[in-house]
Amino acid sequence: MKNRKRVLSVLLALAVVFTMCITAAVAVDTGSGSAAKVTVETVNKAVKVGDTVTLNVSIAGNPGFAAFDFTVKYDEGKLELAKAEKGNIDGSFMGNKDTGKVNLLVAPDKKEYTEDGVLFTLTFNVKADCTDGAQVTLETTTFKNAQNDKLDPTIVAGGINVTTGGSTTGGSTTGGSTTGGSTTGGSTTGGSTTGGSTTGGSTTGGSTTGGSTTGGSTTGGSTTGGSTTGGSTTGGSTTGGSTTGGGTTGGGSTVVYKIIEGANGSWTQNSDGTLTVRVDGVFSKFTDVKVDGKLLIAGKDYTAKSGSTIVTLSKDYLATLSVGQHTLTVVFNDGYGETTFAVTPDNTTNNPQTGDHSGIVLAVVVLLVSGGALTVLGIAKKKSGKC
Repeated sequence: MKNRKRVLSVLLALAVVFTMCITAAVAVDTGSGSAAKVTVETVNKAVKVGDTVTLNVSIAGNPGFAAFDFTVKYDEGKLELAKAEKGNIDGSFMGNKDTGKVNLLVAPDKKEYTEDGVLFTLTFNVKADCTDGAQVTLETTTFKNAQNDKLDPTIVAGGINVTTGGSTTGGSTTGGSTTGGSTTGGSTTGGSTTGGSTTGGSTTGGSTTGGSTTGGSTTGGSTTGGSTTGGSTTGGSTTGGSTTGGGTTGGGSTVVYKIIEGANGSWTQNSDGTLTVRVDGVFSKFTDVKVDGKLLIAGKDYTAKSGSTIVTLSKDYLATLSVGQHTLTVVFNDGYGETTFAVTPDNTTNNPQTGDHSGIVLAVVVLLVSGGALTVLGIAKKKSGKC
């Protein structure tokens, strides 16, 4: 009889240890974090109304991420977000200058991006006096790894600190402007040069007015009333001047289409419905659909038809999404339309549809083990009474 009691005691002790191990494992699993630091560049440049400023957004201590979604926060009275461009990352990138949302999904064959460096660049138009500076920061919506673990990067704000211009020789000027001077053998990024010249360098994302660029290149900007010799202009325009020995590639701007029906909609889990939006874009220009930056499969995840462009997310695809807010992007060959939608839980059932079920599993395990031990103990007592 004593041996039976000892066996029962051992079983109960094992049950307690087993429960503690599961609890510890759950605690470790749900404690994902990140030592990553995402920094918005601070530039010290002379700026005036009409100038453009480009800021790099970089990551250090990168633990490896598969997707991110940030919202750019800045003083809208002083600055206007003109564009957001991807850094050197292989993946699907989207930057919405109207909403300030910037998101990226790393290419499926890469799974995670693990290097430190520039994630993306932000180009702003200066709208008002910035003599007391202008701050730019980020709000994290999504930052996760390939295992879908949420990461919490530290955000370091940046922006504009003001200095008074002049000339730069053999170096570089980033996010500011040079007026009535010259830049030789260097580069100007995200700014403008007025009434001067740039020799042997390059101007990116800005403009040159009334001057000339020799032996370099201008990317994403414009040259007015001057000339570009031996270089190239990409994604911008040349007015009233000439381009010699180079080429002009692309132009225009990204069109942001309006969601005319179905904006900010919702879908309830376990329902038979679908989710449909109508975008004010010509169907012949339609190319793709993305949700949270991930490219969907036509005919399986969604259907699309004309009038203007109508996109319907399938019930089966919606059932794969978690409860909460999601971003739907309809892509055209010259722009995109974007809105958010919500997936809400089915409150008609007592079974939870999302979230961490480890607590429920743990409770069931504890009840089963404890119940089994008590049953064995009861049987042993009855036998002992008979003896």
